[in-house]
Amino acid sequence: MEITNTNLTSSSWLAVGRGNGDVNNVSSLNISGSIVGVANLSTGFANGLANLSTQNITIANSTFNNTGQSLIGESRGATTNITVSGSSVLNTREIQVALGGGVVAGASAANITLQDTAVWNVGTEANIAYASIGRAGGTGNLTVKNSAKFVNYDDFSLAEAGTSTGTLTIQDSATVTIRSGLLGRGVGGTGLVNQSGGSLTALGASTVVDPVDFEIGLSGNATYNLTGGTATTNGRTGVARNAGSVSSLNISGGTFTHNNAARLFHVGHAGTGTLSVSGTGQLAAAGGLYVGTVATGVGTLTQTGGVINIGRNVILGENGKATVNLSGGQLNMNTTGTVNFVVGNFGTGQATLNISGTADVRLMN
Repeated sequence: MEITNTNLTSSSWLAVGRGNGDVNNVSSLNISGSIVGVANLSTGFANGLANLSTQNITIANSTFNNTGQSLIGESRGATTNITVSGSSVLNTREIQVALGGGVVAGASAANITLQDTAVWNVGTEANIAYASIGRAGGTGNLTVKNSAKFVNYDDFSLAEAGTSTGTLTIQDSATVTIRSGLLGRGVGGTGLVNQSGGSLTALGASTVVDPVDFEIGLSGNATYNLTGGTATTNGRTGVARNAGSVSSLNISGGTFTHNNAARLFHVGHAGTGTLSVSGTGQLAAAGGLYVGTVATGVGTLTQTGGVINIGRNVILGENGKATVNLSGGQLNMNTTGTVNFVVGNFGTGQATLNISGTADVRLMN
């Protein structure tokens, strides 16, 4: 289907690849220089039919408005590829990517690329909506590159449910702005962020009642690889939040900043978490750093280079287990007033601190 230099409005569903059919169907939708408005979007819905299907969608220099759901890669056996380019603007409500459900063997997959100066707004500040990449067994990939922008005014989840996989790639001068980040959200899920440039900002919330987390590994597993650019969080931030999560944050370039002095940065809160800082990477946490927080928490901090700046308490092994290996780079901790640097805090807490090589550890007053 071709939509070129025109306006199209539908008060119902826009469905691409509905019903997998008797053969492996390929469906295409190309939108160029147009304005399209729909109530809902569905791609790759099997409609109870077996076989595989592929949906290819391109949106170039166009505006696409969806006031309802976006179900992308809806059924098992579907593969959806979406490229948004030029100066395109997408305004949608909640999006679910690679849902995976259905009767066909083989999980669904969806690959979405935002490039050039394209913008995708998911919800608004006044009317929030979530984004879920990889859900219920599917594999979802979102790439934001060049000077493109992705804005999500609610929970942004990778691998929300089941054995799903969700990947976010940020590169060049692209920007990703979200309210909260739940990476590896569901038990059995795997979330991955690869950032080589651009910026990610988790806005957080202003109330204690609703702190709005940024979790690298909530109940599933997650890895965040930062090799360039900036990542900024404003709510509670951590690696391996819940028991069973095995997750890591690797900073070898760029800067990861946790701005909220009233919120802690956890590594291995109740799960198994690893924080690695190397090369030219920088970590700045305005609040305290806790490694191995509760009894089931296992946290490891390894620094071979770069700079770590901690604004408040550093507690290693509060109730869990902590291993900290410092062999290079600089670790700065603010110990003004009642702020402490503690190795092994309570009865169940265990901590090992190894300092060697060219490591530079400074307790700041």
